[in-house]
Amino acid sequence: MDAGDGSSNPLARFGFHIEPHALIEINGRAYYLEEGYSVREGQHGLVCVFRVDTERLIVSAGKQPNVYLGQDASLELPAHLPSVLELGGSPFSLRVRLPVTVDAIGTPTGLEEHRCIWGEYHADSGQMLWVLSSSLRAEALVAERVSPHDITYWETPS
Repeated sequence: MDAGDGSSNPLARFGFHIEPHALIEINGRAYYLEEGYSVREGQHGLVCVFRVDTERLIVSAGKQPNVYLGQDASLELPAHLPSVLELGGSPFSLRVRLPVTVDAIGTPTGLEEHRCIWGEYHADSGQMLWVLSSSLRAEALVAERVSPHDITYWETPS
């Protein structure tokens, strides 16, 4: 999983050990991580969100990153992130709310160095809900953690 010394990996400087164009196989399905965005607080990376067809693959920073698999969530987002959000009849409790910077991975999105508020919510079922909110965009993702045993292949470009 190590992305090397970071000289060719633009995400390494924020603590990510994953690279654009990596290939991850989960339960026999290949995910090519070509575009998405990273979320960081200052110089500390939080997560990278990759778009793979209709799914989202979320990878946390660190040498032993957590991997989550999910999709976009459709919900009404208030102007300020509340302490509880409901999705599909399940309540999600706010655990973290931070001012963050979003950086594009792959195809530029026009939101490079864009500042947002990041909310991390947890449900009793173990699901996670992440909300990225700003005056220009609002996005919600719901996902479940992938067991390390379900990741059958992980290759980063050389």
